[in-house]
Amino acid sequence: MLQKVAILALLVLPNLSFAAEPTGYWTGRVEMDFSKLPAKDRKQAESIIPKIKFVLTFSKNQTYTSKISGSPDGKDHVSSGKWSQKGNAVTLTVVTTDSKPATNKSPQTFNISRDGKTMTFVMRPNGGGAKATTTGPSAKVVLKKIG
Repeated sequence: MLQKVAILALLVLPNLSFAAEPTGYWTGRVEMDFSKLPAKDRKQAESIIPKIKFVLTFSKNQTYTSKISGSPDGKDHVSSGKWSQKGNAVTLTVVTTDSKPATNKSPQTFNISRDGKTMTFVMRPNGGGAKATTTGPSAKVVLKKIG
């Protein structure tokens, strides 16, 4: 009987899912279905959104830094803050933006994949986060782990 329990444990344990953790380097971009935008906004969005790139570093001490390039103002933006994790939810709270105290400290929650290779964050129209009530297509930030 004990041998059967041991064999069963060996079969079941590898299938238990443990949340991957985000420490390391990530790069990303914004994904959006431009066809869902009003025609008057589509061309501008198609020229801006693909240029936006993200580089994030998650440290073991639960801090992060991010650099966003390709923004509409033509400048790179650097922010830093703290991150926490509960299951597959990785929440970022910004502390500084471009070396100044952050004015928008609303947390952003990414979902990390089971294999720990991608994280996604859904942005609602007009920057409204998960509680936005405006209509229009959402965009998604997709990060891929590079190290």
